[in-house]
Amino acid sequence: MIQRIMLAALIAFFFIYPHHSVARGIAVLAVDYPPFTSPSSANNGVAFTLLQQRTKNANVHWKPTFAPPARILQLIKEGKWCASFYPVNDNIESEKIELSKSMVTIGLVRTSSLTSSFEWEALSELSGHSVALLRTSHESDFYNQFLDAGLEIVEVESVQAGVDMVLKARVDFSMTDNISIELNQYPTLQFSRTPLLSTTITLFTNPSCDIPVLSEH
Repeated sequence: MIQRIMLAALIAFFFIYPHHSVARGIAVLAVDYPPFTSPSSANNGVAFTLLQQRTKNANVHWKPTFAPPARILQLIKEGKWCASFYPVNDNIESEKIELSKSMVTIGLVRTSSLTSSFEWEALSELSGHSVALLRTSHESDFYNQFLDAGLEIVEVESVQAGVDMVLKARVDFSMTDNISIELNQYPTLQFSRTPLLSTTITLFTNPSCDIPVLSEH
């Protein structure tokens, strides 16, 4: 009887084990940007949760790989990547996979003003002020739009660090989004009515890598 049980367990093992053993690990580049991508968030953030849901039937293991923006841009430039939640420059070949149709608005945050709304027609209207941005390539269009507009850039490693600098009056503005910062928790802060950009949660993939087809959500 014991031998039959052991034999059945052994057969089950050989049927199950190969399925898991061939699961490919694919590194996904990301910055620490809660709640979207963060090693301190549940399941490494909302973006990774959506990615896992879209590929739950695929034999693939996504490996979150967190690094500073400048390092990620260098890896992408050298072709040492397969997937990234950090945006890939238009001059580099990549494919985009939208994981969510909900729009995420990227804007600026400042100390609240009772006399004026936080909006602009041209970024140059903010000239002479300081802004905290995630550390990134100085060649990127996103970075240079602030330089061209006459703002002083202070680089930070996380969105929260930038917000803290605004709270401590070390910079005038900081880049953030409509989800990461809950203004109810920061009554002295004001999110800009003018967006820097609006986007969905997107996974960028390298066409040179064998990425599994993602199911519809």
